[in-house]
Amino acid sequence: MAYFSGLVRSTLSTVGLGGAHANFPYTVGEPLEHQESDSLWTLHKGTKKEDQSEVTVFVYKTTQRSDHLPLTKNAYKRFRTMRHPHMLTYLDGIECPEYIYIVTQSVIPLSAYLRENRHDQLISWGLYTIAQAVKFLNVDCKLVHGNLRSSSVYVTPAGEWRLGGFETLCNPSEPDAVIKTYHGLLPSIQQYCPPEIQSQNWSSLENGSLDGWQFATLIYESFQGKLNTAADLSHTDTIPSTMLRAYKQLLAPAPNSRMTVAQFMAAGTQPRSFFDNEFIRTNLFLENLSVKDVKEKNEFFRQLGGHVEKFPVSFSTHKVLPELLKSLEFGAGGPQVLQAVVKIGNLLDDENYGKYITPTIVKLFSLPDRALRYCLLENIASFLPHISDKVVNNSIYSHVAAGFVDTAPAIREQTVKSFLTIVPRLNESTVQRDAVAALSKTLYDPEPGIRTNTLICFGKLGRYMTPSTHQTMVGPLFARSLRDPFVHARAAALMAISATAEWQLPKDVANRILPAVCTLLLDPEKPVRTQALKTATELLKVVEEEAQTMPESAQPKTATSGAVGGGPGGQSPNSTEGALQEGWSGWAVSSLSRGL
Repeated sequence: MAYFSGLVRSTLSTVGLGGAHANFPYTVGEPLEHQESDSLWTLHKGTKKEDQSEVTVFVYKTTQRSDHLPLTKNAYKRFRTMRHPHMLTYLDGIECPEYIYIVTQSVIPLSAYLRENRHDQLISWGLYTIAQAVKFLNVDCKLVHGNLRSSSVYVTPAGEWRLGGFETLCNPSEPDAVIKTYHGLLPSIQQYCPPEIQSQNWSSLENGSLDGWQFATLIYESFQGKLNTAADLSHTDTIPSTMLRAYKQLLAPAPNSRMTVAQFMAAGTQPRSFFDNEFIRTNLFLENLSVKDVKEKNEFFRQLGGHVEKFPVSFSTHKVLPELLKSLEFGAGGPQVLQAVVKIGNLLDDENYGKYITPTIVKLFSLPDRALRYCLLENIASFLPHISDKVVNNSIYSHVAAGFVDTAPAIREQTVKSFLTIVPRLNESTVQRDAVAALSKTLYDPEPGIRTNTLICFGKLGRYMTPSTHQTMVGPLFARSLRDPFVHARAAALMAISATAEWQLPKDVANRILPAVCTLLLDPEKPVRTQALKTATELLKVVEEEAQTMPESAQPKTATSGAVGGGPGGQSPNSTEGALQEGWSGWAVSSLSRGL
């Protein structure tokens, strides 16, 4: 324990958060494994002390290069004042003589993310969101970013891109605009600048042409990789063909003819253009879900089930799933949403499944919505393996069993089918005490199909019931079902008897079950007769095997010949045994001849 305490103190000391700033509500951890060489900041993992939620901490040491201080101070100021859905979310910060700290939502650098997730759909959506943020800065705020490149973009756990890099963010019309004085101090900035900026011509800043050019460099680095020189921008083999024309217009040499980011957005959202795809439409709908009407939501959820498996896993689990669960919580979407949730849930490990999905499923089972309950029962085999036995026994089983007394036949039938999945997860006492009794009720159901499925279910679940349960409850129920007026129910009862015969007492098989089966050997329906013959043959084997283990006679052996049947006209026990071994016809003829 002392080691870990020392480690925490060491880490805090490294980033300067001890002493006077001990009340800082975030704990700063180790630096991220991947750091941007073009960034002035060192990124650290962090956690919020109150709830241990993960954050990212941008750390700048003021003593490392004093000439960078105006840039980092400007970034700190802009982080505190700028708000946009696609910009890095600022949570907290502190400025002290030796350090500047900026706490944001948990992210990693874009370049680190693209090493393992170069997915065209995510890149397309990422560029869309960054373009939205830059358009907001240029058009709505009349600001210029001036540091737009991959090292200024960060990615959330959901794969969402967020704009940062605010070191030169400013109003270019101001006389002391930071971009005009300190822009050249940004690391490796030259290859990201258009010709006029490289020649110190700042007159084109106000029309957004600088950010337009730099947005093209972001496109390049998103698809191609690190930009080493401005000449590399002409290598376009990996850039989508639908985007290529607009990409080249962003790189127009003359500022006045160069496409702005706002114009790029307008071009990309045209029908069949590079931003017109199912993935982006899904994202946009999710972001505006709260203002959509019921009809629009239902249609969206209906279509989502067919698309969600094609989406990147990180996007489905971190962005789509929370919105779907939120919709279910408020009663929107119903079965369509649940089906999509089940598909996404299969991508999660059991720990995250229990954290995000299980509470919602338990709550949904308690709701009176029949369509939703039917969907839950229909998909129970998909989600139950991810749920702990404790939750199944304590929170789900009782809601499932309640379906046996539902007035809707479809619910009762689906409840019967769901028992094939849930019974193996129940503890033994629940199976013997409650589950068998609950399932047996549907053998009296007015719907013949439900009675038939119940018998099939009993046959398949036989191994989960004790021999005592088979002998006292299940066997008599099957015998009754042999008289069911529905032909398929009688056939199912015969098959269930065959499947569970090993747990019946041979004496019961011979005295009760086999005679009842034999009555169906001449059933009016051929399928029943055929199955009855198969079942009777199997039961006879059970009886035969038991008979072979029995003694030859239950009569006590005596040494005198005057025992029962003895004397001059009688037989000894041994002679009776011999007669029995001759067969029934020989024994009868012998008796008659002696009588004469």
